[in-house]
Amino acid sequence: MTLQKFSLKITVMVIIFGIVTVGLIEAQTDNRLNGTWINDEVEYRFRDGNYEVLYSGIMSDRGTYTTNNNILNTNATHIHGTLFNEIFDLPILEIKWYTINEFVQAARPIFFEFGMSEREVNDAIYELINDVVSISYTYSADTNILILTNPNDRSVIILNRKL
Repeated sequence: MTLQKFSLKITVMVIIFGIVTVGLIEAQTDNRLNGTWINDEVEYRFRDGNYEVLYSGIMSDRGTYTTNNNILNTNATHIHGTLFNEIFDLPILEIKWYTINEFVQAARPIFFEFGMSEREVNDAIYELINDVVSISYTYSADTNILILTNPNDRSVIILNRKL
């Protein structure tokens, strides 16, 4: 009976170790990305699995990222109100970070005020969210240059490390 309990404990420990190890292998971050990367239009800030993006100095989105086999996967958790205000060139949203759900709730009535139909509002919000929420890039990084390639449209972003 004691040997059976010991075998069961060992089996459970092996399973737990396997789950933890697989989870860690699949959700990695590349320390070479840590820091601030810039070009004339965009600034990416990476720090140990968290990121932030600014376009022309305007806060856009922030969230988490993982890397695996030179694939960078970003998952936005917040959108900044300034981005929306800049898109419409109006001071519409409060200047703060919004969770994705908060952003949708704040943006919906504004679209309706522009006279958009329910379908147009849904399409516009989907387009806005889809462009920032979950993006994957192939990447190449060395000490001073980060190259991001969007596999969907093959667009390339070349960034320099900000010193």
